[in-house]
Amino acid sequence: MNRTFALGAQTLKRSFQCMGLLMAFACSSFGSLITFTDITTASGTIGSTSFTSALITISAVGDTSNIQSFSGGFSINDDSASITINGLGTFPFITGTRFFVNNLNETPGFSRATGADLIDGPTDPAFSSWNMLTSIGPITGDTGQILQWTLIPVLTSGGVLVLDNAYPTDITFSAQVGAPVPEPGTLLLLATGLLGVGRFVKRKIAS
Repeated sequence: MNRTFALGAQTLKRSFQCMGLLMAFACSSFGSLITFTDITTASGTIGSTSFTSALITISAVGDTSNIQSFSGGFSINDDSASITINGLGTFPFITGTRFFVNNLNETPGFSRATGADLIDGPTDPAFSSWNMLTSIGPITGDTGQILQWTLIPVLTSGGVLVLDNAYPTDITFSAQVGAPVPEPGTLLLLATGLLGVGRFVKRKIAS
């Protein structure tokens, strides 16, 4: 009886050690959710509906483990993104999008996932060293730009979205980093490892 108890205790100890190693590996592969928000005033059309000087809010969520670097800055593709147009509603983007920061120009922005800028700004010294891995803002400024919406159609659930080229007198940008998110492959590895540990414990105790 005592020998069985001791064997079970030793087996559980080893199992928890294995679980600790698995968790340590999993945590090393975690990214974090990051929520971007761009607020400004714009004119344009969505589908067949036009709007003038409407308050718009672009909201997006990405994963910091997907960060990419380019000459002078960083970008993160959006896992989901939408635009809220005051008076019309909220419309998820179908076209792939991303947020970025140009450290050299001290400017964040919103663009197609392929890289063509759509909204830039505001310019602020705080963006010169921001690496998109921490929260920042809200930062408001008058050095924004809306551009290039007609180069390639930007699709939303409400139809093609086109914002008129403009230099907004106010634009607010913020980014909020949230809870860690494991990569799908890491979750599968962790689940497989824990299943194996469970079978090992059961087999040892049974013997």
